[in-house]
Amino acid sequence: MSNPMRGFASILMPLGLAAAVIGAAPGAGAMMSGKSKLPAGLHVVSSPFISNSSLSAAAAIASTDMWAVGDVSSPGGATQTLAEHFNGTTWSVVSTPALNAGFRSVAGAAGNDAWAVGDQATGTSFFSFNTLIEHWDGTSWSVVSSPKLPDGSSLRGVTAPATDNAWAVGFAAGPSGSASALVEHWDGTSWGIASSPAFTNLVGVTGVSADSASDVWALADVAGGGLTSLRWNGQSWSLVSTPDQAALLAGMTALSSGTVVAVGRGTNSSGIILTN
Repeated sequence: MSNPMRGFASILMPLGLAAAVIGAAPGAGAMMSGKSKLPAGLHVVSSPFISNSSLSAAAAIASTDMWAVGDVSSPGGATQTLAEHFNGTTWSVVSTPALNAGFRSVAGAAGNDAWAVGDQATGTSFFSFNTLIEHWDGTSWSVVSSPKLPDGSSLRGVTAPATDNAWAVGFAAGPSGSASALVEHWDGTSWGIASSPAFTNLVGVTGVSADSASDVWALADVAGGGLTSLRWNGQSWSLVSTPDQAALLAGMTALSSGTVVAVGRGTNSSGIILTN
């Protein structure tokens, strides 16, 4: 990866889509004159209709092997994890263990090796939830044992560069409503909590992506406000500089070419895209 210590640099501030809809950004008038001048892009794909459901993440292992995950809400307020699979032709629902829970992220290393993470209810009070990790073995989804944490902890991202190497990130609950960065690692046998001086003063890790087992990137929130990025080089985690123009980072992906792209909202209230 070229010059990793340079960190992320902003390459594009406005995403343009919101501006085209509300006409709030400079130059948006040209896009709003008559019909939108936006080029052809995303379109709706046929998928199962599930009332009160939401999909929050997707992963593509191959063009004929993709996952989308989220949750389904019931009238009583409980939620159930939701997993949908694409076989190259159609999307279909794949059953998951019956839990009062929701998936936040999904990743896969192979057709018989995918991970979904999120949180599950442990009671009825506000902080009565805890981390959830499930695994797809090519036949079914099952809950996998993971480190025991205080209620109020959650996993928000997962990446799986190899069958014996996966990372899950989120936040661990602390006393009096506080939180700290949570990074867990799968070594092919079990999940364990990773520690690093780089995690000091972080209140949560919001996303993670890997282009190889020795090149993993993550997004994190800093105590007292602010954002930072993290990088795993195969030996240790380190902080990576992040532009002050970023107010919120919502997702990232690391490509095999060594390029990392993160997206979110800038301090100017416009979409922002960062790369290394």
